[in-house]
Amino acid sequence: MKTAKLCKVYRGEYFIGFGLAIDGELISNLISTTLTTKSDEPNDISAVFSRHMADADNPITINLDAPKDH
Repeated sequence: MKTAKLCKVYRGEYFIGFGLAIDGELISNLISTTLTTKSDEPNDISAVFSRHMADADNPITINLDAPKDH
């Protein structure tokens, strides 16, 4: 499983916000991120994505119990 990482997004020299990236690539269709910090708990990142109805018609299936191919 790959890990999503928080990233700073710039347009030229201007900071425009935070995003999420996997393997150094920004995840597409990200609308917003919200960072929540509490002194006694781990930080939370909530992400909102824009999806098209066509995506719901043909979703991929991920089976977490399936053996990995090496």
